[in-house]
Amino acid sequence: MEEEKKEFGRWWVWVLALIVLTIIVLGAISFTGRWLGVTGERFIFETSIQKHSADDAKRGALEAELAGIGARLQNRSSLSQTEVDDLTSQQRALQFQLNAMD
Repeated sequence: MEEEKKEFGRWWVWVLALIVLTIIVLGAISFTGRWLGVTGERFIFETSIQKHSADDAKRGALEAELAGIGARLQNRSSLSQTEVDDLTSQQRALQFQLNAMD
């Protein structure tokens, strides 16, 4: 009877060890899959046509805004010095954003 209890106890230890090992392995596989999936999705998005189209649209909007500020700055006589300074600062910021996109 004592021998049967020992045998039964060893069997349960092996089953529990197998369950724990399975959970650890599957958890590691799941984590790796999520990490690789996110990395892959990011790469695909960065090379996608939609991202390039969005970047082109943003560049166009920045250039249009820059042209509008340039047109307002050409007529400096009707602007106060504060407005000229503000527009010049905006112009520099927009130019910086355009340069950063390239």
